[in-house]
Amino acid sequence: MPHTQAELPTPPTAGDTPQRASARSIAWAALGVGALASIPSWFAGFSSDDLSHRLLLEGALPGYAVGWLGLYDFTSPSLPTGALIERGLLPWFTQPELSLRFLRPISSFSLALDDALFGRNALAAHLHSTLWMLGLAFAAGQLYRRWLSARAAVLASILLAASPVFGIPLSWLASRHTLIAATFGALSLWSWLRADGAHGDGVRGDGGSGARWRALSLACLAASLLSSESGLVTIALLVGHAVASAGLRRGLRRAALPIGTASAYLVAYAALGYGARGSAFYVSPFEAPLAYLEGAALGVPALASELLLGLPSVAAGMGGRPVLLVLAAVGLLAAVGAYLWQRALGSEIEPSERRALAGACAGALLGLVALTGAPVSGRVLPLPALATAALAAVLLERTWRLVRRKPGAARATAQTQAPRGRWRWWIALGLGALFQLGLSPLMRLALPGQIAASGATQEKLAREADVGACTRGGSLYLVNGSDPTLTLYAPAALLFYTPEKAGAERFRALSMAPAEQRLTRTAPETLLLEVIGEERPSTAFEGLFRAPGSPLEPGLRVSLPELTATVEATRFGLFTRARFESPSAFAATCLLVWRNGKLESEALPAVGASLVVQHQPGPMGL
Repeated sequence: MPHTQAELPTPPTAGDTPQRASARSIAWAALGVGALASIPSWFAGFSSDDLSHRLLLEGALPGYAVGWLGLYDFTSPSLPTGALIERGLLPWFTQPELSLRFLRPISSFSLALDDALFGRNALAAHLHSTLWMLGLAFAAGQLYRRWLSARAAVLASILLAASPVFGIPLSWLASRHTLIAATFGALSLWSWLRADGAHGDGVRGDGGSGARWRALSLACLAASLLSSESGLVTIALLVGHAVASAGLRRGLRRAALPIGTASAYLVAYAALGYGARGSAFYVSPFEAPLAYLEGAALGVPALASELLLGLPSVAAGMGGRPVLLVLAAVGLLAAVGAYLWQRALGSEIEPSERRALAGACAGALLGLVALTGAPVSGRVLPLPALATAALAAVLLERTWRLVRRKPGAARATAQTQAPRGRWRWWIALGLGALFQLGLSPLMRLALPGQIAASGATQEKLAREADVGACTRGGSLYLVNGSDPTLTLYAPAALLFYTPEKAGAERFRALSMAPAEQRLTRTAPETLLLEVIGEERPSTAFEGLFRAPGSPLEPGLRVSLPELTATVEATRFGLFTRARFESPSAFAATCLLVWRNGKLESEALPAVGASLVVQHQPGPMGL
């Protein structure tokens, strides 16, 4: 809602300037609301990668030992991709060069500590996650106390503590790494402000004290980066603060130490072989810069839709590109609207607040670009939410103060006295409150239920699965594994919940095609699997195992310990017909199909006979 210069609200008088909030009021707001909003996540149980992590820590996967610090190093040098394919832990069509290695030793250690202290007590582990979230909320509250007026600081603490961005990290233990990185990131920024003596008055601290705070800030920055790749947002926030406070050139010079720390981290990260390669699911800005920028163009505004409106950005990963486009469009409109709103408020926002918001929001925007190499999901947003919660609080609090100002008062303006001008502000206030105080907390409370339902589905899958005769040796072959719950997590669920059913030597998914398929036994030792239909649909998760530049091609042979897979026909780089040959004529082999909501055992077809398997969406709807 743009206005002319003459219509801009007049600046507050000295007597009207709000006082800074007390540390106690900030703490009560952040910790109280954060704890209450986190209660649903305490009962989310274990889900997906949580099962694999617990099995690794319990030593239930012989030969796959990564230690307490390497739970996120999925293709570690001790068990590279080729070995994982041979053992059935990765599908046969996985690109041999696939590398999924993430440097998160601090977060990994926190999960190992859960296992050592609590075993399989999921409630205790989720309470541990809540402590990290409360630490972040407290640190953010101290930043708000320095940046904002009293009421805005308290409101910002409440908005952050109730934000939906915590829904997944609090409910899914494997996603705790973003919480830990954000907590250390907020502490790093707070320590840096202490080093600058930035109490809103621009006064710098004394040299010795400043050096100690700066050292603490760099240590927290390093901890943030060693907790998660999302810790890169910390760099962006530090740079944004420095530039907003001192201008571009001076700000970059003042942020030289954090920039240097980030540069050293990225060099070491690449030199040690970490990162994702050989996958369409993850995109590296160094290996595919154009694809990365294309993803960021949609990913950044889609993530903004969750930050500003509370919309679940994770829906983009489930609904595909159409949902991503809608979220991106809505997020872009919301970002433009927030910019115009703060501009229309004019001098109602104090200069010190405006500088702080400009630095934080610019840093958050830059940080979002660094978070779009993976599928869009709000679980990476705890640290950017620190900035958007402050912006939303200022917009809501200043607009509320403005609309309650009586017409004719000394500080009333033409736009607040005129009925149309006042109603515009009421509409903006109502919409802002609807999304920030209505939809966002509701999504925060709803997301844990979805994670809990996913975990319960995986337990049900294991308990109801019929694995046939392959309970003590043999090979389990899943014909239709389009849903990642089946391909990626069914083996872990079987071993975690029903170890008596997990005696097979290996579990292999023959296909991830979300389509009807026909399995024909052309000879005693040969099975032919065909995807039926003109089209060859796929899911995003099928792209996890191959990069777009390395499509499957006819004639490709993959030799495995007990069989050989040969690609006979492809479409769009995905197989439509594959031949499987077993020297033992598939002795001690059990077929599994996903049918009627569970895994069912199916007899091998006789020679010359076929088995047609209809596509039925799995537990995740894929």
